[in-house]
Amino acid sequence: AETYASVRGLLATVLQGVERGDPGAEAFDDEAFRTDFEAAGRRVGEAAAAGNLLALAAYGHAAEMLGRALADLASITAPSRVVLFGGLVLAGDAFLGPLERHFEAGLLSCHRGLIELVVSSLPPGHAGLLGAAELAFRRADQA
Repeated sequence: AETYASVRGLLATVLQGVERGDPGAEAFDDEAFRTDFEAAGRRVGEAAAAGNLLALAAYGHAAEMLGRALADLASITAPSRVVLFGGLVLAGDAFLGPLERHFEAGLLSCHRGLIELVVSSLPPGHAGLLGAAELAFRRADQA
């Protein structure tokens, strides 16, 4: 899922749309989009917010891939909540709306409506650090 549900994956999906000439591709068919990763990510988010069809389709595709993967995982582990973080969740409804739909559709019927998807309140970049710290604390406790 990370191949698609990451900023790099999102940009790859947009570039594929540019190569095919998909509707909305003209907003991304320039050299600056291909060379400045950080600015390109912001451009896709801004374009989606403005209704660009290619940007919305790219977010939808990323949401579908992640939603399916999370549903598969949740069907095995049955968590009460899945906490989301990272660049794509910052796109808001352009990503989260389709993600929730694909997640719910992929769940076993006994889990539907029972597993909450929430966006982390941590600042971007901090969730990975906390996860690494948790692993270090666990290893220290086991030693």
